[in-house]
Amino acid sequence: MKIALVHDWFTGFGGREQVLKVLADLFGQADVHVLFYLPEQMPEFLSGRRVFTSFVQKLPALRNNYRYYLPLMPIAAERLNVQEYDLVISSSHCTAKGVRKNRSAIHICYCHTPMRDCWQKSEAETIRNTWPIWSRIAAGGVLRYLRQWDRKTSDRVDQFVANSSIVRERIKQIYDRDALVIHPPVDCSNFAINKHIGEFYLIVGNLMAYKRIGLAMEACRQANRKLIVIGDGPEGRRLRATATKGIDFLGYQPNEVVADYMSRCLAFLMPGEEDFGITAVEAQAAGRPVIALARGGALDSVRALGQAEKPTGVLFDQGNPSAMANAMAAFEHNAEKFNPEHIRQHAMDFDKSIFVQKFIDLVQLCLERKIQD
Repeated sequence: MKIALVHDWFTGFGGREQVLKVLADLFGQADVHVLFYLPEQMPEFLSGRRVFTSFVQKLPALRNNYRYYLPLMPIAAERLNVQEYDLVISSSHCTAKGVRKNRSAIHICYCHTPMRDCWQKSEAETIRNTWPIWSRIAAGGVLRYLRQWDRKTSDRVDQFVANSSIVRERIKQIYDRDALVIHPPVDCSNFAINKHIGEFYLIVGNLMAYKRIGLAMEACRQANRKLIVIGDGPEGRRLRATATKGIDFLGYQPNEVVADYMSRCLAFLMPGEEDFGITAVEAQAAGRPVIALARGGALDSVRALGQAEKPTGVLFDQGNPSAMANAMAAFEHNAEKFNPEHIRQHAMDFDKSIFVQKFIDLVQLCLERKIQD
């Protein structure tokens, strides 16, 4: 079989890229199609592999302006040439799922979420507020066009795979399609329990607006607790400017440094609604609890204090600093109930090996269906 892996873009290495890496390892001879990439962000795991891009790759000032090219992404996805492949696997959070395959091919879409910029209110508002003034008038029309295109092209997918229960619900609501949940792969072997715990809370990830890092910063200020933030992104400069004493930004760090901080933190903080949240499971693989907003992927990955016999974290319902500070206090008051061995054992339910086996089984099932048809 000729296999194509389709990904939206490479502008950093996060959870979506971790999923693609495992798929690339699993399908070693597959070609990769991507709308565009920033050269310095091209993943090492694609070295030596055939990578094809769209016309977006040649647009001017791509590094700083690619988000303004969002209206062109549907056209770019449709022009990616995947006609010669028997199996197309898209890793999509934007327009990758909209590629045009040949009629005899199978298209499996691993959906991280339906187009976040269109369907989630906060992201749509960000577009309206951050686009150049001259283009904001057109923003409403552009969003309507993108939503119509996104919904219409869902019919090009033979099998949807959601990365969490909440994403499965979004797929049903927006596309009226059923999806199988296969949680993203976590390489638990990269993390280990540490007996020496520090006096700090931890956040790791790309600093994006929807992650609400500022909420966690204010919660730590209210609780007079130290916070370490690893990662960078569009919100990095603004967050650093507002940081108070006891909040340290370390920028991007090597994997082994991240694993070390995860193993020594009091708890890992997830203040925003994540589609899944791989880093929260990585922290649990290191035996550390997670304090998270009770929405999105956290409902799949965290066994909450007061709701489970062997809790792996604390969930809070209200998305404000006081609620998070109270959750931190509840965690500290019940620290003896969080057993690192139990927490790590729970994380193993999301190990990479499980993802690989479930995905192999899914591909086999899709092939059998195709033969029967």
